[in-house]
Amino acid sequence: MEFPSQHTPNKLDGTLIHKASQSINIPANVSKIAYIENIDQLLHGEAKEDIVIFTQFTDKKGATYQNHYFLLKQKDIRFPQVNIQHNITPKEGGFEIELESDQFARAVFISIGEQDNFFHDNYFDLLPGKKKIIAVDSKLSLSDIRKQIKINSLVDGFSPH
Repeated sequence: MEFPSQHTPNKLDGTLIHKASQSINIPANVSKIAYIENIDQLLHGEAKEDIVIFTQFTDKKGATYQNHYFLLKQKDIRFPQVNIQHNITPKEGGFEIELESDQFARAVFISIGEQDNFFHDNYFDLLPGKKKIIAVDSKLSLSDIRKQIKINSLVDGFSPH
């Protein structure tokens, strides 16, 4: 059975370099190379340290799987300083935090003070212009959450404070 897949190299600011779509056939319980491309042709002259490759695969049930790949070691990638906007909405038992970044944000981490909070997702990548909603179980008030929330990405760990 054929399944659709996409492979898109993007600059870290979200600029699309190239979009490749193809149908792939992967039998059950098999590990198989599904896509091969010449890196230089894929990048169209862009520097490897400024690129992230987004991949997406949709299975026969309609479930979508995504991943991000770098062409160099992470220490050699020029991750940009990012501006992550957030909006906090109360929900039963906690909050939903909607996040959106202006550029690719690697390893985003949310913290809220010293309290015992449970994040349904943490340490994730944010794609430029794509919203992500994180559920948080917390007994704090909305005003306390707003005062205490901290949102960092990998690049913040290497920036002078």
